[in-house]
Amino acid sequence: MKMKEAATLKKPEAAVERWMDRFLKNAPEAQLPKRFDTMSAGERAQELYDILSFVRMAGSENSESEDVALLRSRASALASDKETRDTFTRVFARGRTETKRTERSPLYGNIAQITRSTGALSLRHRELERKLFIGAVKGPASEKLTREELMEAAGDLAKMRVERDALTRLEGEEKTADKTDVAAHLMHETLTRYHGEAEKGFAWLPSRLDIHRSIRAALSNGRFPLLVGEPGVGKSEQADAVAEQLTDDKCVKIACTSSTGEHDLIADKELDERGSYLRYGAVSRAATGFISSRDNRPERTHGRIARADELLKINFDKTFGLIKEIAQKKPGDQMHENVPHPVLKGFTLIATSNPAGARHQLDKLPPALEREFAEIKVDYPPQSPENPELYEFMLSTLMDNKGYIAIPKSELAPAYERKEVVNQKTKDGRDIAAEEKIIAAPSDSRHGTLWRVANAIRAIQDSYTADNPDERTHLEPSLLRFNASTNTVVAKDAANAEPLTLQSSTMTLKEIASWMRGFGTRMESADPSLRAKTFSDWLSYKANVFVSQCPPNDRAKMEAVFKHFSILNPTPTTSTEPMTNLDIGYLSPRVPRPLEISGESVERAGDERRDAVPETRTVETFEFLNENGERIRVKPGDCDIGALPGSSFNYVLRSRSMTDKAADGYAGVNASKPDEFVFVSKVPGGRLARSFTKEALLAELGKENVLTVEAAERIMGEANMWGDEDTRKALGFKPDRVALILYSKEFLAECKKRGDLLQHTVDTMPDGTPLTIEKMAELVGSNVEGRDRSGNPNKFRLYNDQFGENGEMLPNAWFSGAQYAAMRAETPKAGWQVVSRGTINGTKSLSFIPQTERLIAYAKETFGGTLPPAYAKAEGELLAQKSSIEALIQDSKWVEASDKLSKLSISQLLREPYANTMFRYLVGTKSRNERLLTDEYTWSNTPSGDGDLVNFGDAGAGGASVVRDGPDGAWSYLGAVFSRIES
Repeated sequence: MKMKEAATLKKPEAAVERWMDRFLKNAPEAQLPKRFDTMSAGERAQELYDILSFVRMAGSENSESEDVALLRSRASALASDKETRDTFTRVFARGRTETKRTERSPLYGNIAQITRSTGALSLRHRELERKLFIGAVKGPASEKLTREELMEAAGDLAKMRVERDALTRLEGEEKTADKTDVAAHLMHETLTRYHGEAEKGFAWLPSRLDIHRSIRAALSNGRFPLLVGEPGVGKSEQADAVAEQLTDDKCVKIACTSSTGEHDLIADKELDERGSYLRYGAVSRAATGFISSRDNRPERTHGRIARADELLKINFDKTFGLIKEIAQKKPGDQMHENVPHPVLKGFTLIATSNPAGARHQLDKLPPALEREFAEIKVDYPPQSPENPELYEFMLSTLMDNKGYIAIPKSELAPAYERKEVVNQKTKDGRDIAAEEKIIAAPSDSRHGTLWRVANAIRAIQDSYTADNPDERTHLEPSLLRFNASTNTVVAKDAANAEPLTLQSSTMTLKEIASWMRGFGTRMESADPSLRAKTFSDWLSYKANVFVSQCPPNDRAKMEAVFKHFSILNPTPTTSTEPMTNLDIGYLSPRVPRPLEISGESVERAGDERRDAVPETRTVETFEFLNENGERIRVKPGDCDIGALPGSSFNYVLRSRSMTDKAADGYAGVNASKPDEFVFVSKVPGGRLARSFTKEALLAELGKENVLTVEAAERIMGEANMWGDEDTRKALGFKPDRVALILYSKEFLAECKKRGDLLQHTVDTMPDGTPLTIEKMAELVGSNVEGRDRSGNPNKFRLYNDQFGENGEMLPNAWFSGAQYAAMRAETPKAGWQVVSRGTINGTKSLSFIPQTERLIAYAKETFGGTLPPAYAKAEGELLAQKSSIEALIQDSKWVEASDKLSKLSISQLLREPYANTMFRYLVGTKSRNERLLTDEYTWSNTPSGDGDLVNFGDAGAGGASVVRDGPDGAWSYLGAVFSRIES
């Protein structure tokens, strides 16, 4: 039975200190640049974090290059200041603790599972939609089945999104710190996703998703979408993003003017040395795939989306009939009398325009064309405490690629007021003392500068939009009021107060992004005015320049707006304490603030430092019966063994997950007697707990297992045993401790005969950083293993279409998208792994289930003809679920099928995560000069998230690659290694 108990846990500062000591050991002395002289301890701690993070991400902690040596020396100089070092250690340790605690939350687990499922289903929905849109599904029967699957996926996706949104908003949940921390953690993930999307060209903010749905609805009704909005709202970028979603291709662009006609849209006669020919216009190219009349075959086999920018500038008297004709074209129709090629599936047109009216001197669409277009309004992102989308966009743009914002919270965050609560209790009976509410006035000087700037920008955008008479009515109640005689923003009921409108000045999303990104590069400029000390100073400088460059008719009003929001004359920053990921998530007012509970200290994420006290946390315990029939509570946790006689290593015994009722092995310590270590065994009707002292536990384990590295190496031989020194050579660090080796002498002797490896695999760096595939590739460093005589790379460690020359993951890698975040976040399963060097005979040319059955047969041979109990039970689970999973595969329900196959106990026991394969491969190439899986792939137990299972291998000259296959795939090159991991 699982229970909970309060326990005082030691803070992890010591672990951070140990890691930092190792990194800075023997660092050369250095003088810090002058700019550090005026920095506070908090600012210096941020610089220290930035240096350490950069070196870790670059995989060069143990590099001896001059540049890395300089960075290490600079970090050492910063860390020599006690206040700087203490600040860094405290904040970094707090961040690690917050993340681990939040990710263990059942609420977070539920949301994460739904997010993974939603991401996988969303990807499948997009793929089905794309295939239907471009005509990649052949035959009426296949098209019908695909449409049915698409409809089912759409329905499931809608339900899952509603469920996830409700959980994320904490609907029905009390706003206690354990719940709001989850919301803040999720917000940080969301901001990080926005950052990644924006780096690739388009951030899918909620308002942009709504516009996308409207575009899809228009297209499904057979109408061309016409995106209408003021300059800078992102109309063209939205159209490009739609094209990427629906066709995996770019738009064909048309810049519309009063002279646009058939020569631009359909074809134009050209003359060169070969004679005359027709150069096809943008619409013809998008619709047919042909570029000119000289082409014998199309450049593309599917249609593309034509983007007609500023459609309302066209002379419709001249082009009315042509546009009407284009709108009526269907796939298979001849494009035009001068373009004798059929219109391809995937062709459509998306138009953009500023609003019709006097401001932009544009007429509305002719009535006869209105039914061919669906007008869709595109506005600037909303900005309010309830929907702070613009502010969140600005935060994501301030982020670096590590998901970090190196700016103090006090310059960014909205301000809150404490409101006392009377006679209210939580569901578990605790008295609620107070809650925090955001200060309503958007210009209140207590707000951080960024929050005020976001509100100022949205006020400017509304004032610009409202200058259009068609928009004035609905915007007027929310507009600022301006007194022209004093050139100030005044109260709405003040004398001479008029709605503030702007004739020609606004702020576009591109300008906003440039303001945010410019802060990070300001110190690279030799212009003193650009080298602002604080973020608030920088925004003040940018706002003053913006005002000075405004047209005269708007300048006074623009200056009044920025003065109203206290931007032009910034106040000094009150704190420079660095932020954790949870702090960053709490910046958005979309995340509820935690309730203050009577009698409890309010140490929530996002608060400034309080006096150091032991942290109180809730930890899980499990209850078992012991041999005497007594109930004992067990607290999970690894057992730090330390050194063993005859061995030079420090050891750890990792606790097994007791949430699995079938699990046995070391469970943790007796919650009442921390010196007793509890081992759980399966018995008829349940599990039995036995308590040992550390010495007795080691004696018990030593009866059947070799335990130490030296004992195992005497059996396996040095060539077949890859340990911590190999990890150091390949990845640049040594694990603090190694796991006990829980294999018998007899088993290891058989492994040696087969040529298997015994490898110590780790899942984190010593500082706790997860060892993802991206991190491993970065730590290994150069991805180039050979060059030709001209110095050009001709041999790579990892596939050079997925990883760059320095090990960085490339944007065009298939797994780089947000939908594969869970897959990329996977780390190796830690422990001593017995694994075959190559795939097992007979596992190739089999789909996933038959291949698994072949692995089971091989395991029986390996274990002497009889499977151990855990393996036998796992085989029974496969037999029980086999027919239902095969039915899912038959019905093309790939996501559900691959998820179930991945979670099967037999898949977890006999297959390895693809991160383990990559870890082993990298260690082999870097430390042992041994290249595994040179002409084959091994199928892992990792789901890709889109209905496939990941495999790794084919390590030719181009490098080993990460690929994926559906569970029904069967290929001559795709097998499976045998894997067993004990820790």
